[in-house]
Amino acid sequence: MTATNNSYLTFAIGDKVFGINVSKVLEIREFEQPKSMPDARVYMLGVIEHDSEVIPLIDARVKFGMESKDVDESTVIVVLQLINHVITKSYRLALVVDSVSDVKEVENSKLKQISDDYKPNYIHASFNLDDTFVYLLDPDVIFDDKEVVSMLDTINEIEKSK
Repeated sequence: MTATNNSYLTFAIGDKVFGINVSKVLEIREFEQPKSMPDARVYMLGVIEHDSEVIPLIDARVKFGMESKDVDESTVIVVLQLINHVITKSYRLALVVDSVSDVKEVENSKLKQISDDYKPNYIHASFNLDDTFVYLLDPDVIFDDKEVVSMLDTINEIEKSK
């Protein structure tokens, strides 16, 4: 991960707590019902608008191999600005998470790096926060190249049909 900022937005998905560098976060907002997308991947709930741009809405639970859950009052959307380094394309997407906790400053010395052999490769480090284990995500590698291209192609088709 290339970000040098040590501030992380923490959020819950199921019984797990994750962190993502705040440099990747554009907005946190209340859940809104997405518009459906034909032939979407199982973790893609549909699309929403962000700053007049259509972006995919991803069910983080399903993407991370957990069971889907009904939306409740704590469910939120986290809009992210990501880059795919292979196709050198910047893109935005939104993750549905169970709840957002806080922004935490974490010194590098407190981070425990996770081996490159660990799968999934999008979890790159962890730290303890008040007896809670927090997994740090590298959001630029959550989606593989094929997934990114597929999402961008679908979004382009939607934009053309407007």
